[in-house]
Amino acid sequence: MGIPPVARALPAHHAARAPLWAFGRIDSAIALADAETTRERVDLLRVRRDLLDRTSRAYARVLGSRALLAVAQANLAAHRDLLAQIQRRQTGQLASVADVRLATTRMSQAQARADRYLGDLEIAQSDLRALTRVELAAEQPVPEGLLALGDAAMLRQAALDNSAEIRLKRQEIDLAAAGVEQASKASMPTLYMQADKDHGRAGYREAVRVSLVFEATLEGMGYAAGSRTGAAIARQQAAEDGLADTTNEIERSVRSLQRSRQLQEEMIEVQGATLGELQEVLASYQRQYVAGSKSWLEVLNFQRELSEQQLQLAQARSDWTLLSLQLAALVGGLDPLVESEMKAF
Repeated sequence: MGIPPVARALPAHHAARAPLWAFGRIDSAIALADAETTRERVDLLRVRRDLLDRTSRAYARVLGSRALLAVAQANLAAHRDLLAQIQRRQTGQLASVADVRLATTRMSQAQARADRYLGDLEIAQSDLRALTRVELAAEQPVPEGLLALGDAAMLRQAALDNSAEIRLKRQEIDLAAAGVEQASKASMPTLYMQADKDHGRAGYREAVRVSLVFEATLEGMGYAAGSRTGAAIARQQAAEDGLADTTNEIERSVRSLQRSRQLQEEMIEVQGATLGELQEVLASYQRQYVAGSKSWLEVLNFQRELSEQQLQLAQARSDWTLLSLQLAALVGGLDPLVESEMKAF
């Protein structure tokens, strides 16, 4: 058999295509990507504010726990002094063994309370360390500027204007709207300008042919595109409903925090006004006890009453600080703590 002839090479064909008009399909895709980027930036702001809120409150809890521990330790020291006095009186046969035992029990109760507050302080310090990842002394008071809030109406409006949660919900609406636009344009055709050129064809003049190409697809006879658009519209409606729910929740939270903060202010005022008088009365009871006109039980009971009042005052001050920091976080009042980090938002 003979060797078959070498097949002639097929002519080469080159084509270049550039879109002229996509009927908004490309622009809608770009707008959707931009909306998604903005949404992620706002979500980052929300996360940072949440971290600021939790960290500031953890710091305030350390301060509050330390204040409560100081009151408990002072109460323990007072009970030790009273026990020592009763023991001396027992030595002089002015008090019984039962008196000493009861005083010892009271001191043990004071010791248990001090130990409990010491444990609370250690837990608060551990929580703060978990958030900051560093060891903080947490001894400086919270700056007054962070706790100075406006009147109720201004505060509620500021919370609505500056809330990261509301900003995120609004951006989710914009993202959903961009999704609706993109879904409605997804099935639109594209108009191209195309240039073609053939090479290697014998006797054929190599020329460039320019043409307009109209390209489109009709997936599922248009039903698929309609379903995607309907789903995007549903997501937009859900985002709008989410904004309304979040707005109501922010307003409710602000009102609740404001009311609780006001109650703590009233308690601080009442406790602070009566505490000085109680301290004077206790000092008088102790002098009368030494003189023999008051019983040791009256002194012990009054010492316990004074300690309770001091603990309530310290707790009220701690709660007031925590509530103030929560309100400050809602209106972006903690942003100056990391102002350079927040400028991008």
